Amino acid sequence: KKQAWQWQWAGYTHGRATPRTLTGRPPRMMHFGYRRDDEPTGMVLRVGLDDTLYSGGQGKKIDVWCTDTNTHLYTLEGHTDWVYALAVARDGTVYTGSGDKTVRVWSAEDGSHLDTLEGHTRGVMTLAVGADGTLYSGSSDDTIRVWANRQGGSRHLRTLEVASVAFLALGKDAKVYTGCWDRFIHVWSTVDGSHVGTLLGHAHDVNAVAVGTDGTVYSG
Repeated sequence: KKQAWQWQWAGYTHGRATPRTLTGRPPRMMHFGYRRDDEPTGMVLRVGLDDTLYSGGQGKKIDVWCTDTNTHLYTLEGHTDWVYALAVARDGTVYTGSGDKTVRVWSAEDGSHLDTLEGHTRGVMTLAVGADGTLYSGSSDDTIRVWANRQGGSRHLRTLEVASVAFLALGKDAKVYTGCWDRFIHVWSTVDGSHVGTLLGHAHDVNAVAVGTDGTVYSG
């Protein structure tokens, strides 16, 4: 049985935190899907700056839409395998992670390709960008690579060894939360990359993690 849990990091003691299980049905559920050129898409769905919508993934590309006018703006193409992850930085830079083991960097203005980040040995499954522009890429190669955003390109800073990472999220408390297939949420310092704790309680894979503005961690 899958559960969505709510964690308060303030209650963390010696690697444990007491979660609150969320139950019940949402007040409203929305379904979204489309086909373009008879090719099914839907691995990625994310809203970026100015309510720009990014969708796609299975066709090795991402379509970008204007939600105000419901018009297609452009397509991000270049990956050679499915796109599993997408993140948008505060400056509008777009990052996509793919089964082709790379992270590609794009301009949000026109969709032009800016850079390709290499180093992972298996597919890139999850991405997150910090407020300072630091990029975190999680892969099925059991690592998270940390990249510094620099003028003219990104530079690899460090690698975190994380077994079976499925999803990662950033908190405002200088921490990275990684949901893993080992049923745990591992917590890391963004300052030096050290492992600072583990959240326990899930009986199955942790495939999603989110951090609220008040620091509350949600996992499912």
